Amino acid sequence: GRDVSALPYYRAFNRFKLTCILHGVYARYRRGQKTIDPDELEEMRQRTFGLIESAAADAEHL
Repeated sequence: GRDVSALPYYRAFNRFKLTCILHGVYARYRRGQKTIDPDELEEMRQRTFGLIESAAADAEHL
């Protein structure tokens, strides 16, 4: 098998990157450069907080 000892690092890094992307989408929405349904905005907010928590949990195992 392959060495997966660095997997928590890559999971945390991936979740951090996704959080940055979602934050960018939200920033464009706030500047009026992107329209989004309010329900989708709330879902995106919830997903962002979930990603942050998951990334932090993965980072604890580094």
